[in-house]
Amino acid sequence: MLNKLKDVIVVNLVVKYGYGDAYISLVESLKHSAYKLGRNVEFNWIDVRNISDKELLHKLKSIKGGIVVPGGFGETGIENKIVAIRYAR
Repeated sequence: MLNKLKDVIVVNLVVKYGYGDAYISLVESLKHSAYKLGRNVEFNWIDVRNISDKELLHKLKSIKGGIVVPGGFGETGIENKIVAIRYAR
């Protein structure tokens, strides 16, 4: 059934812990939501740790789809997450 889904929802994840297991519950919940709507989902990972705020804004301005900024702990990358949240708002 999933291989027959042609419409794609693009979700841009603004993260600071890399990819994969740190966000598995978020990714799986977004997949299930998209499948329920009869669509496939494509993830674009934007790592905020080693990027300037200007580079981040440039990336954000060029994306299509929704932006998700999941929570996190610690100070690493927090300023860029705030930049992404302000841009999304």
